[in-house]
Amino acid sequence: MAFPQVAAVNGGNNAVNSTEHTVNLPADISADDLLLVFFASDAIPTITFPGGWTLLFQEVRQTFVKMGVWYRVADGEEDATIVVTTDSERMSTHTSYRITGYSETPEAGTPDGGWGNDPDPLSLTPTWGAKDTLWFVFCGYFDGNRAVEDYPILYTDGRNDRCNDCGVGTARRERNIITEDPGKFRLSGDVPFVVNTIAIQPAAGWSGKVLGVTNPAKVMGVDVANIAKVHGVA
Repeated sequence: MAFPQVAAVNGGNNAVNSTEHTVNLPADISADDLLLVFFASDAIPTITFPGGWTLLFQEVRQTFVKMGVWYRVADGEEDATIVVTTDSERMSTHTSYRITGYSETPEAGTPDGGWGNDPDPLSLTPTWGAKDTLWFVFCGYFDGNRAVEDYPILYTDGRNDRCNDCGVGTARRERNIITEDPGKFRLSGDVPFVVNTIAIQPAAGWSGKVLGVTNPAKVMGVDVANIAKVHGVA
């Protein structure tokens, strides 16, 4: 067993009020990659992702900011961007990830919101127990003129995409533990925020590819279930 891996990251913002928001996806997407998009907008509009994307969770902080996470198992035919819509003209910001070596679907903790400069994601106990899990923490907040100054301790590769009206801070950690209880973010000023924790389950005994084959059930075109017959030999 091995930890799921972040293969690519992207992000950006839509700094002009609009109902259409261009989201930049990670590079070099292959079939079966797991795609995650952390998306925030100011206010509390209805957010709609294209077909094929699944909502993991979304939450609001009063009427100031709305934050959500969507995911998709790639088919390898994705474009470089997608268009997300809101039912009112808003600014938005986003961070996207491409993940390999995973299994099943992500799990999210209980979102928490507040007002201040030290958002504290709640703990998460995923259903699969103690495995080589990839953990994400994130914070969506109002007023993108504020920045993330520190990420929870032992979380790495922090990223802070933002625009005038909202921001998204994300970071990640590899850890084999039943329950993960992250530390706090630190922002450069007091703002309304939403925070949460996400877990990604490792692949069950393989990295997701065998000899470059995406589907481990087949090796060199032969179904493993029928491996007893090769070249007509029983």
